[in-house]
Amino acid sequence: MALFERFTDGARRVVVLAQEEARQLGHNYIGTEHLLLGLMHEGSGEAARALAGAGLTLDGVREQVLALAPVPERPKPSGHIPFTPPAKTVMELALREALRLRHRYLGTEHLLLGLLQEGDGVAVVALRELGVDPVELRRAVLAELGERPGQTPPAGEHPGEHTPAESRTQVLAEMRATFDDNERLRGEVARLRALLLRHDIDPDEDAEQGQSGSGPA
Repeated sequence: MALFERFTDGARRVVVLAQEEARQLGHNYIGTEHLLLGLMHEGSGEAARALAGAGLTLDGVREQVLALAPVPERPKPSGHIPFTPPAKTVMELALREALRLRHRYLGTEHLLLGLLQEGDGVAVVALRELGVDPVELRRAVLAELGERPGQTPPAGEHPGEHTPAESRTQVLAEMRATFDDNERLRGEVARLRALLLRHDIDPDEDAEQGQSGSGPA
């Protein structure tokens, strides 16, 4: 089973929104900071609620990201935008967190846990600059997850089909192979967008609406 098939609808949308945030900021890569913005921009998942509960807003996080990674003096990128190595690490750590918690899906909460565990990226620096302790935020997310049965995704989230016999080693090997093969990753992103559209979510329209009046031109 492909990596992104494990993602809930919300987690899939986060990846698309992270790409759109990177493009709107003129960055030719998807870094941990764009994943953080995607988690905030998604708005309704457990990660967004945890971040809002920590006193964060999308505009505030975007402003801090721009302070750490200014808009470059070049045209906005078009087409495929690759993940940075730290962003790929976040994905791997998110999957590890889901497996450790015995969740057969990967939701926005796992992406946030992976981001906080990565620890060295621009996203964590931005959180600290905004007065958020990554360790305390991680504890709060884990405490919330402790109240939910292991195999049940959040209400309204619909992960893809799963194969019960898959082992931790097999899944991690598959994920690393996905990231090692750039063409395969590009195909997964295209499939991700198609999956969103099948769920009546227009990622381009949503991202443009979210950007209006709140980010750089």
